[in-house]
Amino acid sequence: HDTVIELKKRFNHDFLWICGSDCVKEFENWYRAQDLAKEIKFIVYDRKGFRVNSISLMRIEKVLDHRPDNISSSQIRASIKNNEDVSKLLSKEVLGYLNKMELYKN
Repeated sequence: HDTVIELKKRFNHDFLWICGSDCVKEFENWYRAQDLAKEIKFIVYDRKGFRVNSISLMRIEKVLDHRPDNISSSQIRASIKNNEDVSKLLSKEVLGYLNKMELYKN
């Protein structure tokens, strides 16, 4: 929530949050979920095994049903932590940044 507020102040822009449909079910457990839902709309990628629940607090702008890969950011972080190759899952730029900043290594 705090990050979204700060981004909106700095850039005077309405942002969209992109996430997988697995996040919809857990959204009410997120830190300040109700406040976040008032500040931002969501684009949700439909993921196999996770139906989008219309009862969610999320203000869902769009549900995308294109499923290029059934992989989550949690799986990518775990793979990086285990020194597994993720080069086919991330762009060269993103992978370079993660390596440079040594993110998810520990």
